[in-house]
Amino acid sequence: MSIVGEYVEFDAYGCGCVGSLFSGESIIIKGIIKLISCTIGTEQDDVDNVCRLYILLCFVVLYFSRNSKYVCNMPFRILDNINTLMNYN
Repeated sequence: MSIVGEYVEFDAYGCGCVGSLFSGESIIIKGIIKLISCTIGTEQDDVDNVCRLYILLCFVVLYFSRNSKYVCNMPFRILDNINTLMNYN
């Protein structure tokens, strides 16, 4: 089975926009959901950031599921440019 798309170096694609939204807090699935709901309809409501957080939630739940409830070593910077996500297939 071959894989198509660019390789994601987890350690090289650190914080980025999405990682900075969590202000150094531990990142858990409930925290992502809470941040999405707290962001919508406020002054900080940014469509791109809400989309990034939603994609992060999908990544965590569907693609990078783990036994731990904490998210670590997530390539947050990949989500900075939503338009290039298709490169990673």
